[in-house]
Amino acid sequence: MEPSDSPIEGDCPVDSRPMFRSSRADGRFASTLGFLHAFAKAHPPRLAFDPGMPPESLPGWQASVHEKLREILRFTDVPPQPPPALLWEEQRDGYRLQKWEAYPEPMCVTAFLALIPEGCDESHPAPGVLCCPGSDWSKESLAGEPELDGSRPKNHHWANNCQALFYAQAGFVAVATDNPGIGEQSDPIHPGRHEISMNGLWLGRGYESLSVSHRLPILQWLKAQAFVDARRV
Repeated sequence: MEPSDSPIEGDCPVDSRPMFRSSRADGRFASTLGFLHAFAKAHPPRLAFDPGMPPESLPGWQASVHEKLREILRFTDVPPQPPPALLWEEQRDGYRLQKWEAYPEPMCVTAFLALIPEGCDESHPAPGVLCCPGSDWSKESLAGEPELDGSRPKNHHWANNCQALFYAQAGFVAVATDNPGIGEQSDPIHPGRHEISMNGLWLGRGYESLSVSHRLPILQWLKAQAFVDARRV
């Protein structure tokens, strides 16, 4: 592998960033990461979106993607669970803030926040949006709320990343969630996501699988609310 000497930080042009290149005449990589990058380039996804796809092919493509995602995410068969429960509600400037908890599967509970704009009701349903934080952001930070310990969010530029709050101010019903192992889903014994990811893989439960499957009941709840326009979620 012969990466260029260009740094990867900052706003450097794409073609000046380090590239994986084999130094062997046969083009093989001794570097495992270099091999994986080369493999990905040589094997584009069969279900990749084609901008030139005719409109009549779109439903079939969507169905195939849906089926393949459920296969690779390895969702478990979950018996019927209780519906989400409202824990509390408080009035904010221009919207109501609610805290709910969902029960995606046995032995699991997942809390989420709902921001409901004023004037939004069954007669005036609003579009809905499910807000998922990046990296180790909490659902509280997305809602513009203090962290659970009462502190200000510790992430950089937190005031510009209150995604759920901004959506609510724009008239959307916004739902803010935590990532697995973050916020209320963190564990004091092993905080963070490394142990979750490693142990989950041994159980056939990848991090992405947990993230998606545990949010699905929340998304279904959002679409079922009378004050939400389910056609615009």
